[in-house]
Amino acid sequence: MILTYKCPGCAGAMAFNEATGKMECPFCGRAETVETMQQIYLEEEAKAEAAAAGQPESVHIETVDLGMDTMDSASAAVDSAAAAVSIEHTDDRQQGEEEQIKLRSYTCSSCGGEILTDDVTAATFCSYCGNPTLIAEQLTGQRRPARLIPFAIQKDKAIEGFRAWTHKGILTPNTFRSKTNLEKTVGLYVPFWLYDYGVLVNYQADGQIITHEIRGDYRLTHTDHYDVHRKIHAEYDMVPADASKAMDDNMMDCLEPFNYTAMKAFEMPYLSGFYAEKNSYTDEEMAPRVKSRVADFGEQHARGTIKGYANVITKGKDIRMSLKKTEYVLLPVWVINYEYKGKHYTFAMNGQTGKMVGVLPVSKAKAGIMFGSIMAVLTGILTMIGGVF
Repeated sequence: MILTYKCPGCAGAMAFNEATGKMECPFCGRAETVETMQQIYLEEEAKAEAAAAGQPESVHIETVDLGMDTMDSASAAVDSAAAAVSIEHTDDRQQGEEEQIKLRSYTCSSCGGEILTDDVTAATFCSYCGNPTLIAEQLTGQRRPARLIPFAIQKDKAIEGFRAWTHKGILTPNTFRSKTNLEKTVGLYVPFWLYDYGVLVNYQADGQIITHEIRGDYRLTHTDHYDVHRKIHAEYDMVPADASKAMDDNMMDCLEPFNYTAMKAFEMPYLSGFYAEKNSYTDEEMAPRVKSRVADFGEQHARGTIKGYANVITKGKDIRMSLKKTEYVLLPVWVINYEYKGKHYTFAMNGQTGKMVGVLPVSKAKAGIMFGSIMAVLTGILTMIGGVF
């Protein structure tokens, strides 16, 4: 099922505005809350169901709760024209291994154009009319996120941030800083699993106190050893792990922390005007990676309570974890993909805090000029020194 939120005033496509936190129409300027737009959507779907069943259209929905049953019934009432297609795709990053990419074909509800997406896309844009488009079937039932953090940084601010950041690299190619390249910045809601763990840590270490003594011509070093034991219980809540196959795990880790106090109950209108993916991995599949992180947190916590020693050497540790809860959420990320000299670069910005990560490319031409300049200066200095002597 394809969904585009239409303006109640002029029927233009509405998108979420990061600055106001409302749905806004770019044509007539009308603004509505996310809850209002969801209410309108549900009422229109109820009317469509009633008309299809030959019933009166006087239907009013009193709740904005978009639960599994409501969305599933709405999806069944609309012909989404979704078809799964398999094509062979060779990914160089997979060292030439062939993998199956499932494409889905939809019909744009605004212009009738064909929209092709992969099997994880949940929000995108029509290539013909440019209207924001949501793939509702990717956001219902078990695929429905529990909550999300809305974008707080607007695209123009994200571009300004990227531009300022690129100037930190004096060897960065000018083409990367170009307006054309920076305007390729896209807002993406990345799927994450959040984990709550209880941790019990038994930690043993060799604590060393080192003293020095001068005897005549000798300097003596004394090392006293102490058996140190720590037993702590800690709670680590909302530990994130990105569940997107396309996003680099280390890059997503570096975007932390997110401010979870800004988390909202999930409603589809938040996605309008952005890209979004559904999770590629289940919480069980991501659990080993998260458990490794939590174990490190527990060990660092225990070790951090040991004070007053010159050295602390780990002798043993027993870390036991109990999973309390997992939660499926979407978190905001601004992304730029860049190709330079046949190499792919990805840059990301936390769409809530503005924190940026990525490795800037190096221009060989600029590096050559800088090296030549340095050598010229050194040659001049050496020549002057030689003339003096």
